[in-house]
Amino acid sequence: MEDKRRESILDAAIDVFAENGFVDAKMHAIAEKAGVATGVIYSDGFFINKLDLLLTIVLAFWQDLNQKIGENFAENQHPKDKLLGVLLILRGLMLGNKHSVRRFKVLHEALPHIHFIKDSKLAAKRHAITEENRKLLTAIDSIIEEGQNKKEFEKSLHASVLRQILFGSFEMLMYGHFLKISGKEPEIGYGEGDIGKAMNLLLTKFLLAATAPQITKLKPKVPSDFGTGRRKKSNLRILRTS
Repeated sequence: MEDKRRESILDAAIDVFAENGFVDAKMHAIAEKAGVATGVIYSDGFFINKLDLLLTIVLAFWQDLNQKIGENFAENQHPKDKLLGVLLILRGLMLGNKHSVRRFKVLHEALPHIHFIKDSKLAAKRHAITEENRKLLTAIDSIIEEGQNKKEFEKSLHASVLRQILFGSFEMLMYGHFLKISGKEPEIGYGEGDIGKAMNLLLTKFLLAATAPQITKLKPKVPSDFGTGRRKKSNLRILRTS
């Protein structure tokens, strides 16, 4: 019961943050959408304040992402397949359904500011987010380095630089797609086909070695449990470049 109530509060917070922005979001609006009294959010020990809600959303996303990436590594042997798997996971988690689109907007606005949070009560949660981010970047760099050692990936640039080119571009393409499908600014957003073509071009131009086979498609695979706030027994992952 408590877990369901907590999940309903987090889901409501995502909707309210996405609609109004973090600064203008009101706790009473979150409570009303979740079907609880405002005081319940605090008095029952769920969250200490609005910022705690935001950090909890961010941390859950990173943990889900890293879990799923771990599973992707176990399923795929070749560096190219692992990297493509990460991209597909990210696209599904970010834009897999309406809930994920709203969460992506919240994450896109919140992530650049995580390191500037000074609230001592939230230091442990902020540190956990930083560690999940580091875990992700280390995992991606290790894939690229493995591909470079096997002469499948371009070796003229450092792995971290290639990661930034690839995933920084991917993030902005995802945001453009969000603008289109959310109806916020459809005239300047990107369609799904544009994203696939762009990522294929980036992969072949900046990452794959000249002798490596080209990637033929980048098709999203959306996890069936995505956006529910619930995790299957064993799974992890997320995306963000620093």
